[in-house]
Amino acid sequence: MSIKNFSQIILFFFLVFSLLALVAIEKDFVLADECAPGNTRNCPSSPCGIQQCECHVLPCVWGHCTPDHETQSCGDCGEQDCVCSGSSCDWERCRPTAGPKDCGTCGTQTCWCDPGACNWEDCQETPEPDTSKTDSWTEYRCQGDGCGNEYFEERECRENCTRNCSCVGEGKWDCANWDCDTSCGTSTFVETCDLPWQLCSGGKDWSRAARSCDCAGACLEVKNPRYYDIPSYPTDRFSPEGSKDPSNIFLPVKLDWDDVIGWKDDWKENTTTGSCSEDCVQSYLIEIEDTAQGSFSKVLTESEYNPRKDKGSCFLKSNITQEWSVKACCNANGTNCSSGTNWSFQANGAPELVSPLDSDWMGQEIVENIFTPVTLDWCDVQDALSYRIRIYYIDKATGNEICHPWLASGPACGSKLIKEEKRPPPYDPIKKLYSNFGDDEGFFSIDTEYRWQLAACFRADGSDCSDFGQKWGFKTASTTLPSLELLSPPDDPGGTQAVALPVILKWRAQPGMNSFIYDVYKDNPGEITGWLNPDQLNLNFPILQLDTLYTWKIKPCSDFEAKECGEWSEEWHFKTTGAPPSLIYPDADVSDVVIPVTLDWKNVSGAGSYQYEISSDLIFTNIIARGVVENSYVPVDYPELKMLTDYWWRVKTCADKEGQVCGEWSEIRRFKTFKIGTPTNPYPPDKGNLFTFEKYVSWSSVPGAKRYIYIIDYALGNPPPEEKNKDCLALVGTKVVPLTIVSSNSAYIDLRCLGKYNWQVGACLDENCQETGDFSPVWEFTLVQPPPGFGLVPCGRSSDDPNTPWIEREPCQIKHLFILFKIIIDFLLWRIGLIILVLLVIATGVIFYFSLGAPATMVKVKSLWRAAGIGYAVLFLSWTIINSFLAMF
Repeated sequence: MSIKNFSQIILFFFLVFSLLALVAIEKDFVLADECAPGNTRNCPSSPCGIQQCECHVLPCVWGHCTPDHETQSCGDCGEQDCVCSGSSCDWERCRPTAGPKDCGTCGTQTCWCDPGACNWEDCQETPEPDTSKTDSWTEYRCQGDGCGNEYFEERECRENCTRNCSCVGEGKWDCANWDCDTSCGTSTFVETCDLPWQLCSGGKDWSRAARSCDCAGACLEVKNPRYYDIPSYPTDRFSPEGSKDPSNIFLPVKLDWDDVIGWKDDWKENTTTGSCSEDCVQSYLIEIEDTAQGSFSKVLTESEYNPRKDKGSCFLKSNITQEWSVKACCNANGTNCSSGTNWSFQANGAPELVSPLDSDWMGQEIVENIFTPVTLDWCDVQDALSYRIRIYYIDKATGNEICHPWLASGPACGSKLIKEEKRPPPYDPIKKLYSNFGDDEGFFSIDTEYRWQLAACFRADGSDCSDFGQKWGFKTASTTLPSLELLSPPDDPGGTQAVALPVILKWRAQPGMNSFIYDVYKDNPGEITGWLNPDQLNLNFPILQLDTLYTWKIKPCSDFEAKECGEWSEEWHFKTTGAPPSLIYPDADVSDVVIPVTLDWKNVSGAGSYQYEISSDLIFTNIIARGVVENSYVPVDYPELKMLTDYWWRVKTCADKEGQVCGEWSEIRRFKTFKIGTPTNPYPPDKGNLFTFEKYVSWSSVPGAKRYIYIIDYALGNPPPEEKNKDCLALVGTKVVPLTIVSSNSAYIDLRCLGKYNWQVGACLDENCQETGDFSPVWEFTLVQPPPGFGLVPCGRSSDDPNTPWIEREPCQIKHLFILFKIIIDFLLWRIGLIILVLLVIATGVIFYFSLGAPATMVKVKSLWRAAGIGYAVLFLSWTIINSFLAMF
């Protein structure tokens, strides 16, 4: 060890000992201080706290102040706690330690505290309760039995009572039950309850409660319910009109009944009329179940109730059994009532009508001045899937009610089906059943009186319906018919856009227009005139002539017989179709027109069809094609048209699709057909090569050709040396592909022999090649194979491998499967197998090198070579079997 290192070690130990000496000196200094471990002291300025010296780390310090004593007494009945916070402790406010205590005869004292002490207050005495009392009163009771047969009486009574009381502590007295002596005098009569709706109130036992003769609900009974479809009924409540059948009530309905005996506004029983002067029946309480608002009740001041007037429309439901009851009540607020009389009626399934409101329902009055268009509204019917509406009008001349002409169906009046539909905003955009009818079709005219009624149907097709309900009436306002707007055909004074037949004249009918007068003419007004109810007119041949300009106008009428009419509309014009068409193709006197020929002409507006003719002479005595088409063109093909032939053609416009109503013929044009051409541009090119993987030959298309015919010969001088297939020699000079028809300008070929081929192609005008053009010149190509490539598959390839004894271009057969096995085994046995042997030798050497003479090494190496030998033997056996099998074939 060097002197330098030794000096460093001596210096290190010197520094350590110096540090320890300093620590010792610091320790002695701390012990000499006031705060030492285990020392305590009184907290500064704290009357009840001490501090502990804590030496968790140096130097030691005084800890938090803690109580020296937990509690101390303060006054006669109090104590206080020592509470510390941080470095000081102090006494809390004095609190009582005892509750109130008994004092005196029957009193208590309470402990009262100020901040420094708690002391007892003065004694609080409880006065002694009374020990005697006296009472007197009057008692009453009812006598007799039944309405109008009761009375009540009274008597005077007196009672003297005493008891004993003692103090039980805490300022409380305990008193025994009163001991009373009661006595009553003789009863005296007071009053008789002789009205038939009165009873004595209060019971038959003596009681201090006063008795009186009062109206009693138990004495009342409501009778004779009635149902009205006119809200003003009954006109005389003492002689009411007859009621509707409760088993089939059409809503809305008014409910009515007889006033009870004792009613405040008089009553009638049988033939006797009575009146009330005291304790009268003041009200009725009606209760109706299963309304649109649930169970309903109301206090009434008369013996009738109109739900439609009180609660509005749709309060009662259609198609249900409606339960209801009425109670007669002695009080105006509907109390002290009879037990109630329960009734019911069957509401018909017909909807309750809402608007236009007929205020007297089925009465003779109607609501007037309803402006068009009118919207009919009614209440929804549960489970209804459609509605049917009937509309009538009142004839102004006779006053008779007549079925709306749009609904008339023989002697009976039909109905319009209202079913699910979509409506524009603001209505719900989904398809649904609406309980209203907007007159979009113009059912209602101005200044006309109408009646309407509805039935609810429980199938969407308008079947399974209720009866038709109440028939309400209204009268439309007397206004001027608005101007009528013509719609179609558009106004065409020049006749530039002819219209088809039949011509449908349309106009926009405003609500209130129920019939129309029309006038259509060519030269003078009144040529074609009449009246009708719908807002369109259908005119056809022969009323209208073809290729003619007409003028038309319409006059609207408010009635259904076209008698009360407004002003004529403006005049519009239209021209009927039928003008001869202008021919387009073929042009006049052209030649070499390709077959098929598409005859083309300008479209004539409004045409229903066109009739065409093709003739082999100018005067059309030898028609070779004719027909009716809807388009402004028609293709004409072989065999109607022959090559190198003259033809004449013409067309005329027809108003109908059948070609029966037609105008004049167009001009006549001549054309001459072509001779079909010869195919060119062969592929493979003439004298070119075709590889064995190419399976198509092609040529340029020929205008007008529907089919092509081709032939292929195996040329002389074949086969070439590279062809291994011995069967090819027999094909030399034969047609390997005979005359064959194809639909396109290419053909699929599958040639098996290498060498030269000759081929020709011709174009056909028809599908069977009955009409053909000239064949092409003889073309030549050579079928060659591409250079062979690597692959395991020994068949179906585009080229042969000269190093193998089999022909790879042959189609795949069963024998090729064994050839494939042979190829795979050859590869494994003579390529992969040898590589594996070399690797095994290397692996054996590595194992011996790293085994370090382990006894199991030789066993492992032998096992490895045994497995390799078995595998190689299996491959060799497979190779032998496959080659033997292939040698046999």
